[in-house]
Amino acid sequence: ILMKTFALYGAVVDTDEERTTIEDCTPGQFRAFTKKLEPNEELQISINSPGGSVYGGIAIANMIR
Repeated sequence: ILMKTFALYGAVVDTDEERTTIEDCTPGQFRAFTKKLEPNEELQISINSPGGSVYGGIAIANMIR
């Protein structure tokens, strides 16, 4: 089984300009990561985020669904 892991350890932010650390994540980054998955590849998501943008978090949650 093919599997990739996405680790979200920083804050969720709305745009690249709002990132203050390399660990911060935008919905666009998550989308770009998922678009690289092969058709039958599984995705494991590891989240240990201190929080951040509610709107960015909702966007990522919607993509996960």
